[in-house]
Amino acid sequence: MITNLNNLFSKSLSLLLFVLANMSFSFCQKIKQPEDFGFRHFRIAYKTDPVDILIKSTKGEEKKQKPLLLFCQGSLPIPLILYDEKDGFGTFPFNPDSLSHDYHIAIVGKPFIPVMADIKTLQNDYCFRDSTGNFPAAYIQRNLLTYYTERNLEVIKFLQKQPWVSKDKLVVAGHSEGSTIAAKLASQSKKITHLIYSGGSPLGRILTIITRSRQRETDSIQYAENDFDYWGEDVVQNPDNSDASKGDNNKNMYEFSI
Repeated sequence: MITNLNNLFSKSLSLLLFVLANMSFSFCQKIKQPEDFGFRHFRIAYKTDPVDILIKSTKGEEKKQKPLLLFCQGSLPIPLILYDEKDGFGTFPFNPDSLSHDYHIAIVGKPFIPVMADIKTLQNDYCFRDSTGNFPAAYIQRNLLTYYTERNLEVIKFLQKQPWVSKDKLVVAGHSEGSTIAAKLASQSKKITHLIYSGGSPLGRILTIITRSRQRETDSIQYAENDFDYWGEDVVQNPDNSDASKGDNNKNMYEFSI
């Protein structure tokens, strides 16, 4: 009987020590921050919305006065910093190291999307989804050209107040959907001295969709006809519909198409 009690006590003690050791290891693990990937992280408010801004600067020159280069992210609710247990993935679709010698490079996160995420928590497209498996409704409702333009103008105003930002030059760049946002910003702000428009469609989103549909068509299947019907009978008739159940609602499609 005593032997059995000793064995039970020994097993319980071993289990307790194992649990405590794992708890200690978990507490000692550092939660990753943007600074771990070479960024400065600022958070401001646009109206009542939190806005995450990442700044990439040459190490040791964070406080050196340089012009600002603001990069506008493309479509989809993808966190700015993606990482796994080994390392992080590129935030920009270009290597920022050489540019950071001459500029402080800024990028702004998507509304109500985490600024960073472990890729194992995301699906293969790296998009952030809520507990229902859909894009967050708050993101969909704000995924608009007018929203990004007005928000980014506030970001520029905030950053140009920083003593390490030179005001004699301001470059705004964008790729894909971000190119439309960059062009809209440049049309509305005299502070912007240079525009880089990359991978966009000057004709607008709906014509880009129709072009792709035409390429897929056969003699028996007319995909583009459905696109024309959607545009003329749905979007144009109700351009302010921002139904959060759809990824691209009417308002989003209309603003990025006109």
